[in-house]
Amino acid sequence: MKVNFSHTANQKYLENMMPQQKSSMDFANREQCDPKSIENVYSKLGMHEEVVKTFWDIITKKLPEDCRWIVYGRAVLVNASNGVIFGFKAGNVFYALRLPEHIKEKAFGKGGKPYCQFLDGKKIQASDLGDNWIFFPKYTVEQVDWCLDAFKYAGTLNGKN
Repeated sequence: MKVNFSHTANQKYLENMMPQQKSSMDFANREQCDPKSIENVYSKLGMHEEVVKTFWDIITKKLPEDCRWIVYGRAVLVNASNGVIFGFKAGNVFYALRLPEHIKEKAFGKGGKPYCQFLDGKKIQASDLGDNWIFFPKYTVEQVDWCLDAFKYAGTLNGKN
C-alpha cells in the first residue's frame, strides 16, 4: 500500500497537513512508511495512544483490509486500490474522515466538526483539505460504519494516478 501523492483527491490534504519542521524521529521525515516498521509506533505519533488505538484499531474494524499508514509522521488511512487518503489523525485528540456528503451531514449531528484547533492555536477548516472531510474530537459507535463508508468513498475517487 502506498499513498498516491499525485492523485488530485490528496492534493489539498498534502498541501495543508505537511510538517512545518524536521522531526527528531527519522520515520517522521520520510514521505511515507508502513507503521509495522516502527517499534512502539502508537506512542510516537504525536497524539495520545488511546486516540491512535481508536483511530487505527477500533473505527477500522469493519474495513476489508488493513489501511493503516504513515505520511510524514502522521497516522493516516489509505485506500490501497488508488492510494487516496480517507482518514488521518489531526492532533492530540482529533482525527478526520473523508465521507460522502449525505453521511457527512449525519456525522455533524453526532459530534463531527467542520474544523480542528491545534494546541498551538492553529485552526484548520475541513474544507481546506478538499471535499467531504469532517473532524471528530471523540469516538462514537457510528464511526465504525462511517470509516467503512469513507474507505468505499475513497475507492470511487478518480484523479491523476
